[in-house]
Formats: sequence, structure tokens, C-alpha cells
Amino acid sequence: MNRNLRFRFQKLQTSVNCSDSNSGYPLDYNFDYGALNMLQPFPLNNFGDPFTKSNYSVNSKQIEVGVLDWFARLWEIENDEYWGYVTSGGTEANLQGILMGREVFPDGILYASKESHYSVFKAARMYRMDCIKIETLIMSVLTKSVLYPLRWSLLFVEQNAKYLKDRLRNARVSVMLNELSNIVVSERPPDEEFIKRWLLSCQRKIARVVVMVNVSKQKLDAFLDELTEKLSNWSKEGARPCVAVDIGYENCLLPTITIEGVALMATEDVVATILLGWLQSRGGSHSNNNASAQSHPSRRSVLVE
Repeated sequence: MNRNLRFRFQKLQTSVNCSDSNSGYPLDYNFDYGALNMLQPFPLNNFGDPFTKSNYSVNSKQIEVGVLDWFARLWEIENDEYWGYVTSGGTEANLQGILMGREVFPDGILYASKESHYSVFKAARMYRMDCIKIETLIMSVLTKSVLYPLRWSLLFVEQNAKYLKDRLRNARVSVMLNELSNIVVSERPPDEEFIKRWLLSCQRKIARVVVMVNVSKQKLDAFLDELTEKLSNWSKEGARPCVAVDIGYENCLLPTITIEGVALMATEDVVATILLGWLQSRGGSHSNNNASAQSHPSRRSVLVE
């Protein structure tokens, strides 16, 4: 093994050893590829359609069809009613699916949530399709009927995701968890080192924790203990964001004050007092249109008039 390859191998090994800190990405570390070691010596190639024959006999067609058969049984599809192939990942799958849709509906419009995977909009540009982004809240829902054969793993994941949501809410953190989802969406920590340590997936003001089968309550407790320890300092610094627009006002636990169209967070009475003083120093009263408070049932509301 040459030096560069050995160095890369060591970095990968270090990353795997730090897998307990991964919280924001759907990676399951409870896997063992040992059963596939016997295939490593062969130059397998997936030549096109796995349902057609190939003159190159060292191919993966039979393996691909086996994977497709497994999903067909999972979704209760008859053998002669489906076609497909094994892609390199989600991006290629989206590109292929959207391409097939465009071939059937050449003048069709692609509608997608603005939170969709980036490859959806990449496909629209590649295929020169009209694409309309739909404003939605963060969504991620697992279909219980589809995943019934995996019910024990699903139940484990559901329980741990709910456990995380409940503990975050008890810690006064704005959080959302959709029914049957394994993705807990909360306010983004203002500490970049904390985000890197726990490999959180962040976008704008929100952070995601993806609860996989390998994510135990012990791991969640370690994450939550560190988070709650830092939470008071973040609140005092006024660095915690309001995420009502992203996850819905009913899920946001932080009261906000809107002053002349600018939304500010008020986590402490002293912040509200300072803002009131600032408004008074500008002279005169302000209408509710210029200064209003959005209150949340679990926190004290602040009204500025």
C-alpha cells in the first residue's frame, strides 16, 4: 500500500471511529459488508438493463434483479408489473425518474417542494423543464405500510426520534417531528464547533438530526447533555434563532418581536425592556403594524405597542 493510499485509509478509519458523533446524516453504521468480500476479485459490471442478456458474463444483472425482486415483494408488486435497475445513489435515481416522466409528458411541469433534494432542480435544468417550487414546511415521513416488514427497526427509530423531540422541547428548544418520521428538526445551534462535532445537517436557521437504527438513547443523551449545557449561554448571548417560518409557529418556543418588519427574538424580559426603551427613545408610540409580538403558548409573550 503506497503512502497516499495508506494516509487516506487512516483518515477513513478515524472517521468510522468517530461515527458516534454523526447525527445529521442518514448513515447506518450497523452494517457488515463481509459477505461481499468473495466478489471483490471479479470486475463486475452492470451493463444496462438488468432484465436483458449480455455477452459479458461477469456482470451484476442477477444481483440487481434480486434487489428489485426484494423491493417488489415489499411493495406487493407482481413479477411482470415492474421494471427498474440499481442506481449509484439518490441523485441518479431522481434523474432517471424525472427523465422517464418527461418522456411520457414532454410538456409537463415539474412541481417540487423547495426543500426537495438538490438533484430534482438539477434535473429540471438538465432536461430544460419548467419547474415550480412549492413553499412547504420541512417534511419527512415514512410510510408505515411500505415499511411493515421492517417494523421492529421502524418502531425503534420512531421511539428514539420521539424521545429526542420530547427532551428538546423540555429543554425549551424549538423542535418539530412529523408523524412516522425519523428526522427531528430544531433550531440551529449558533456554535459551529458543536455543529461539526455532532455532524449536524444544517440549512439556514434549522438543524436536522436523523435518527437511524444505530442511534441509541445513550448517544442521544450524550448529544442532549452537551446541548443543554451550552443552551443557557446561547440564550444569554441572544444568538438563538426563531425558526417559526421553517417549522411552524406552533413548534417555535421562542417569542419574537417584529419591529418595522424585522423579527427579533426575546428570550429574556431584559431584552424586551431594552427594546421598549429603544422604541420610546425614538419618540411616540408605534402601531401594532410596526411593532407586534408573536406569542407561543409555552413561553411568556411580549407585546410592544
